[in-house]
Amino acid sequence: VYIDDHVVTCVCKINSLGDPCALDRVTLAKSDAAYDSVKHIQMSREKEVRLQHNFIVWGTQICGWQGTAATPSEKRALISTLLAAVASERRSDRKTLERLVACTIHPFQHVRWFMCIWSSIYPFISSLPYGVRVKLPCEVVNELSVAALCLPIAVADLRWDIGNELSAVDATPGREGGTRSYIPHALGKQLFRFGEHHGDYSRLDWSVMQESLAKCKMCGPREFIDQLADALPWREVTNREFD
Repeated sequence: VYIDDHVVTCVCKINSLGDPCALDRVTLAKSDAAYDSVKHIQMSREKEVRLQHNFIVWGTQICGWQGTAATPSEKRALISTLLAAVASERRSDRKTLERLVACTIHPFQHVRWFMCIWSSIYPFISSLPYGVRVKLPCEVVNELSVAALCLPIAVADLRWDIGNELSAVDATPGREGGTRSYIPHALGKQLFRFGEHHGDYSRLDWSVMQESLAKCKMCGPREFIDQLADALPWREVTNREFD
């Protein structure tokens, strides 16, 4: 059995650092005890990082004192330079564009609204054959340039508070709609705890049989969440057909 990248993180008060009874040390002790209770499992002590404020895990750099999480700045700077070079050249091929967009996924996951930068580039890439360099249209050059400018600030602030506005959006192939509602701060924090943080794969053109055969990993609906949604004073913010 091989277990890779076991991570234990805790949010602790500054005055508890160094306290042997602090939450981080107690949690680590429980983790070590769990490993020790299983026979024939060896830990790679030379790779472990313990009780550190700044560390890199799963490609994300955590700065505990600053309260930030992001792709390491060196990697973001390199990707930004490549994007700027292609935008300046105004010519590229399909494989290069695919790789450039893919390189931005991890950095932009820390500030997810940056993912909306990519729009025109997707159908443009799909229209290209492989192995041919072509001139890039202005809208694609603009998206490459904006992505290059946003990468240096693609940093998540772990101390941001939960907002007091709830939004719900949905769309069909021909129309989109969105609503919003204000909620108490305490309620917003609890909804965030219950919220799904990982999506699942689905298709709009699935038949009833295909939908029933698909294994969904997401949690089922909760009745009290549905009741809350029915009771909130929603207001419409968008309702339009796609051009």
